[in-house]
Amino acid sequence: YGHDLHGHLMRIEGVKDAIRDGHLLAEIYPNNNNGYGLLGFIYPNLFLHFPAMLRLYDVSMVTAYHTLIVLINAATAIAMYFSVKSITKSEYSALLGTVLYMLAPYRLCDLYIRSALGETLAMIFLPIVLAGLYHVFIGNQKKWYLLLIGFAGIIQSHVLSCLLICFVSVAFGVVFIKRLFVDKRYF
Repeated sequence: YGHDLHGHLMRIEGVKDAIRDGHLLAEIYPNNNNGYGLLGFIYPNLFLHFPAMLRLYDVSMVTAYHTLIVLINAATAIAMYFSVKSITKSEYSALLGTVLYMLAPYRLCDLYIRSALGETLAMIFLPIVLAGLYHVFIGNQKKWYLLLIGFAGIIQSHVLSCLLICFVSVAFGVVFIKRLFVDKRYF
């Protein structure tokens, strides 16, 4: 009974209907608004294809949504664990960071009270972006791909979160601006 739950369940149904109508990428939810359709451009839909496919196989909406929530929690734990471990090289720190991130009040509020599905999906990729920023500027520069994976995941989850993490990235760049001009490979 989350705040945004009804809207996100309608999005899953919209993606399901679009797939059923032969549109793999659901730009319009064809059966909304009494058959006139609804533009689905406010939130990216990539990660809604899995619960939509479950719906196509007559899995109940509740089960499809709960399966997505379980997968989001598992992916978030895995992403956080490996991101922290890539920075600290410590399993203990990675485990502690994962537990703290998984139990963070804002994340839990997004997940269970607000039902902010897009933002919750973006939180999977947030630690990956931060690990990518760390490695690009401080750590192993060969792990630049973490930044790419993280940003790609966030932009396919929640556009506003991508904008916010861009500000963090710019701030990170400003802090390490001297390295940008000393080491030309950054350009």
